[in-house]
Amino acid sequence: MSGAGNIFSVIDNRKYKRSLQWFKDHIELMTVINNQKCEGVMIINESSDTDFEVWFLNPDSSSGMMCGNGGRCAVEFAFRNKFIDKTKDVNFKMADEFYSANIKDNLIELLLPSPIDIEFNKKITMNDIDFYGDYININSDHYVINYDNSYFAHFDFYSDEIVKIAAELRHHTEFARGANINYYKKNYEYYLIRTFERGVESITGACGTGACATAISINRTHPAQNPIKLMPPSGEMLIVELIFDSQDKIKNFKLIGPAKKVDSKVIKVE
Repeated sequence: MSGAGNIFSVIDNRKYKRSLQWFKDHIELMTVINNQKCEGVMIINESSDTDFEVWFLNPDSSSGMMCGNGGRCAVEFAFRNKFIDKTKDVNFKMADEFYSANIKDNLIELLLPSPIDIEFNKKITMNDIDFYGDYININSDHYVINYDNSYFAHFDFYSDEIVKIAAELRHHTEFARGANINYYKKNYEYYLIRTFERGVESITGACGTGACATAISINRTHPAQNPIKLMPPSGEMLIVELIFDSQDKIKNFKLIGPAKKVDSKVIKVE
């Protein structure tokens, strides 16, 4: 399945009832299918207190984090396979947190809770270069850099040099669990965004939680901009709408974008 160009294997484990460790042990089979590589695995499970539960695995078998585009694919998968009602809100569990979603105008709207932790203007020094960005944990760790106001501006936005720097920043000791590195720039009525994802170890077609973290960072300096449109490398637009409480703190936010089936594959495990 594709979530705004973020490609996943989605497996209905309600049928197979395999353990999380089993999927980790067979991660290469799940992420490279008929020479087609995906950026993660969404495993759908039964749940006693929600419509279903999702396990998310990166291609390196790491888990325990939220994946926004993967969550939206899981919702589309559930609708497509008719084990939830398309006319109602769906509730599911992922990375020990509860989420809800619905479909409007053929787009999946995923509602996420308020950020776990935010550290604006966090300084990271690497190779005698100071980087300034916003650390935002929304059940997935992100570091967001404004391309135009950073060392990245020495290079073309799509330069491999930036990717090399992001790959090193992703492992910086300031990030206890590692972090996804996002950088963005304004482009008319929307923002261009690129995300170097931990676990995938490359720039991905799109990153849902990266888009959300970047929207939070943009809104801090441009509070009138909400919702915020972001264009990832896939060319499929993501929209993030921030919802505030009476004290102007982020209560929750919506990640809105397309999710669709790309193909069906049979995976044979010896």
